[in-house]
Amino acid sequence: MEIIVINSSPRKDFNTARLCERFTEGVRAVNENVRINWINLYELKFTGCQSCFACKKKGSTFYGKCAVRDDLKDVLQQIEDCDGLVIGTPIYLASVPGYLKCMLERLLFAKTTYESGYRSLFGRKLPVQMIYSMNATPEQAEEGGFLTNIAVTEDFIAHVLGTPQHLIAYNTYQFKDYSLYDVEVFSETEKAAYRHYQFPKDLQAAYEAGKGMAEKLFA
Repeated sequence: MEIIVINSSPRKDFNTARLCERFTEGVRAVNENVRINWINLYELKFTGCQSCFACKKKGSTFYGKCAVRDDLKDVLQQIEDCDGLVIGTPIYLASVPGYLKCMLERLLFAKTTYESGYRSLFGRKLPVQMIYSMNATPEQAEEGGFLTNIAVTEDFIAHVLGTPQHLIAYNTYQFKDYSLYDVEVFSETEKAAYRHYQFPKDLQAAYEAGKGMAEKLFA
């Protein structure tokens, strides 16, 4: 049994990573023998979809698979073979980072046919958990269209892999020391108070989500 955790933040030990780590603790609380394959996306060198259409070409050996050969090649195969997928991501410019978007282009487009109804070639329903962290408050995320953009991404994932679960950590810290940066639009005091109160709850929600995925996998 293998669960893949993709950290699509360039930081390996901050908000997104901590939430993903807590998720894995929840998984292991149910079954400590689950294999966790942790992938830091920003460590890899890869591109987005190259529009070669090898994944759609009749008779192609790559039909239903991305033909681009780079660091993402093995990751895409691992996702195809895994039992559960966790994607942790910050929100940049009201949506997921470009690196994650590139990965999703390669993963989802290759598995979507141009047949009537855009049939998925993934072949099964995969448990998927999305974990988001963002600097915005819930109100800012709603007003700024962040949640709409997240929903669009999740709709594509749902069509190909299976309907994802998701949790969102709002109003997260961006810096460990705000005094080092020129910041006028946020109150460090207010963010610190919010983080002290809310982030432990977000971590617990991630833990419970991990338990939930594991319980379904081992039911």
